[in-house]
Amino acid sequence: MSNLLEKNPHIENEIDLREIFKILIDAKKLIISTTLILVIASIIIFVFQKPLIKTSTLLEIGYIENVDGGQDLIEVSKNLLSNLRVVALKNEDNRFNQTILISRVEDKLIKLVTTSNSEKLNENALTEMINYIVERHSKFSTIKLEKKKNLIHMKIKSIESELSFVKSKLSEKNQSSIIAMIVDLNQRRTALKYELDELNNLIVIQTSPIRTMQVSNLNKKIDFFIKYALIFGLITGVLLAFISKSVKNLIGSQA
Repeated sequence: MSNLLEKNPHIENEIDLREIFKILIDAKKLIISTTLILVIASIIIFVFQKPLIKTSTLLEIGYIENVDGGQDLIEVSKNLLSNLRVVALKNEDNRFNQTILISRVEDKLIKLVTTSNSEKLNENALTEMINYIVERHSKFSTIKLEKKKNLIHMKIKSIESELSFVKSKLSEKNQSSIIAMIVDLNQRRTALKYELDELNNLIVIQTSPIRTMQVSNLNKKIDFFIKYALIFGLITGVLLAFISKSVKNLIGSQA
């Protein structure tokens, strides 16, 4: 018989498979109970798991509409991101108590994302960050325009001082060249005043969210827990069955 097995390995494999099936059938209660325990445990974990909520929004950086139709961003997105990371890290006034991920989507679009176990906490955190950015950019736009206006005012004053000086020379000879200078200075002053009027009429588009906050639940659904509990339970049950059989054989051989 042993010679026959040596010559025909298929018979040996068939015997091994029968032995494996026999072990599994004998241990079916162990396998089923192990699987059930893990399934019940996964359901308990699902029921008592803390909610994990992700909230995100898109923010469009404001800009100043120039006379020529171009747009001058209030702040470059790269500079804004750097500032927000530093401010959130320092958190000197305890304004930001929740981690917010900030990323650049386009030149004037940034994305804000935060995660916690409360939709309300997420909304408050993002609103606080948005308010900070809006306040910052409101100041920036005002400062930018005021700097431009102040520069024009200084140029106008300089021209007016030059005009006063040139007019005082009218009594002297070579009046034609002096009159030409006065005309040129008046034209330059008029152009600056026109530029100043345009600055006063510039449209400033303030930074603001371009969509409502998007909320998503990151918790796994119950079918995810049950599926993996069934797989892990069956594998564990089978392993326990073979371990149990090996222990019994070891005890039997020592008896």
